Amino acid sequence: MKRWMTMMTIILIFGIAAACAKPADKSLPASAPPQAYGMVGEQRIPFILGSYHWNNTIADAPPPYKLVNSETSAVELVGDELLIEFEAESKPERVAAYTWENKTAAPAAVSGNRLLLPREPGTYIYEVVGTWPQGDARYAFAIRR
Repeated sequence: MKRWMTMMTIILIFGIAAACAKPADKSLPASAPPQAYGMVGEQRIPFILGSYHWNNTIADAPPPYKLVNSETSAVELVGDELLIEFEAESKPERVAAYTWENKTAAPAAVSGNRLLLPREPGTYIYEVVGTWPQGDARYAFAIRR
């Protein structure tokens, strides 16, 4: 009888604890920034996530010219404009882009989430920076004309 009462008390305690437990809040921010990609017409260009500061998490990555191998990962493009897309419910507050040449970054022409692409033939390495209330993230990709 004593064993049965002890067992029932334990079950009751676990039952109360489970009933009082707070359900997972799906609106909580993710622990990492959203994935990103570019669109030129119907062509999707994947971006590589680089360094970021997101919800008190800091991740450091090499610079874009080391993240992408421009010889093998550059995407052949036809088009003058790349649409920057993020796989997130909320859009970034700010988007910036840079071109990398000879280990040096230079600002690229961005209007909203549209990146103007060069018309001259060559391989180009880009860095895209998105800023949200949760933090910021850097992405890299390469294109070839």
